[in-house]
Amino acid sequence: MAKDKRKLTKAEIKRGQEYEKVRQGLLEEGYKETNLTVGVAKANLMVFATSVPIAFVLLIVYIIAHIEDAVEKTRTNPLIYLACLLGVVIHELIHGIGWSFFCKSGWKAISFGIIWKYLTPYCTCSEPLNYKAYIIGALLPTIILGLVPYIIALVIASKFLLYFSLFLIIGGGGDLYMILLIRKYKNAVFLDHPYEVGCTAFERA
Repeated sequence: MAKDKRKLTKAEIKRGQEYEKVRQGLLEEGYKETNLTVGVAKANLMVFATSVPIAFVLLIVYIIAHIEDAVEKTRTNPLIYLACLLGVVIHELIHGIGWSFFCKSGWKAISFGIIWKYLTPYCTCSEPLNYKAYIIGALLPTIILGLVPYIIALVIASKFLLYFSLFLIIGGGGDLYMILLIRKYKNAVFLDHPYEVGCTAFERA
């Protein structure tokens, strides 16, 4: 099932064992599974097919709306790098908050980790979620950290918020790709993988 060969942490191994228990329980209940996990490298590559075009269009809209400000050379605020770094961390936190609202055990069902090989943080949910719940949790970070700051940037002509929002929109490309993958399974429940990118869809056989 693993897409990227790497040494798992103790926490990931433990989550993997819990995942298998839930998985086996669903299979015993008569569910049919479909593996929707992808490698980190592929997920990062798919950003260029999902969120990068969206970010490009939004950039063009900003330039058209604020042409004089856009062409004016301004010094880049070094705080933007720190803001984007914090944004990546908060992105995963928002995933967890969003999914936790749909879990019976709440926040206890949420875990976080980092795939050091790719310097990629991740959030995972240990409880099965229906289609609507999974989509909401997947989209929330891009909406809150990407689209909302972009709209504000567009209104007040803030390049700082523009760069921040576009970075986080691009960063949500992997989530958008997963949404495209699960769109065919609207009647399924989804069990997030404990340490890989993606999930497993379970449908009634």
